[in-house]
Parts: sequence; structure tokens; C-alpha cells
Amino acid sequence: MKNLIRRILKEEVNKKDLTVIFGGISYATPNWMKEQWIGSGLSTDNVKFLKHTSNELTELKNQYNVNKIMGFSAGGLKIWDEIKNNPNQYDFIGLIDPSTPTSTTTLPNNVKMVSRYQNWAYCCGGPQSDNPRKNSYYSNLKEMEELGLSKHTDTKHKFIPKEFFMEYANELIG
Repeated sequence: MKNLIRRILKEEVNKKDLTVIFGGISYATPNWMKEQWIGSGLSTDNVKFLKHTSNELTELKNQYNVNKIMGFSAGGLKIWDEIKNNPNQYDFIGLIDPSTPTSTTTLPNNVKMVSRYQNWAYCCGGPQSDNPRKNSYYSNLKEMEELGLSKHTDTKHKFIPKEFFMEYANELIG
């Protein structure tokens, strides 16, 4: 039994750190997210870029020490799930103008969020949307920005990933 425990602990210690980044729909593909990351001056060593629909996270957690995780737009849905279920597994959690189906009044200290609620005015129940939903991304992000949980930016949606990566570069390195 002791040998089994030692082997498991050794495997855990030997796992490489990995940062996982989920993109969004349309143009925000893994390659596009990688371009934003590189354009921010960050190295792609030990970084995995995934589609917002990817189910690889569990497998990656088994192979690596996933210590940083981020999601842009629709990729934010994956991150909200992790915040709800596993927030203490990560050193850094990033929400980048995320799809936000519910609002919250608190976030763990390791969560950094940047958004512009106005980017969601024509989508997902925003005031300009022709398909209002009960839980509007627009309203939820606005509330969270007003509470100071999300750092408001005046940047358009498409340009927020690069801004986010540059803003938190020191926390994302290493």
C-alpha cells in the first residue's frame, strides 16, 4: 500500500503545469486565441488552446497539473462550471468578456474577469436583442461590473482577449 501511495504522489509531483484557454464561437478558434496570446508577448510553452465545445479538460487534468484556466466569450461557460465545482484547483482563473448565464455577488480571489456588458446588447437577452431571455448575459455582466467583480473595459469584444492577456501577463507567466 505504501508503494502505491508513493507512486501516486510521485506521478502527481512529476506532472507538468499546463494553462488551458477556451475560445469562443465563430472567429475565436483555438488558433485565433493562440494568436492573441502570442500577440500579448506570451510564450505558448505549456499552453493548450481549446474550442468552447471541447470536453478535453478532464483528460488534460489527468495528464497535467492544470493550474491556470481561462475562457473567452462562449468559452466562459466552461470556466463558470470550474468556478462552481473546482475553484481551488487553480492558481489563476480568467473570464474574458464571458458568456454569463447567471450573476453572482462574489468570486474566488483567484478569478480575474474583464468585460464590457455593452458588447452583449444585441445578444442573449440584451436590450437590443430580438430574443430576450430570462437570464440576460448583458444584465448579468452589467451587475457584476457595477459590483466590481468584473473589470469594465471600453474595448470591443473581439479585442478583449489580447487586452486581458497583457493586463495579467505577470500572473500568466510560468
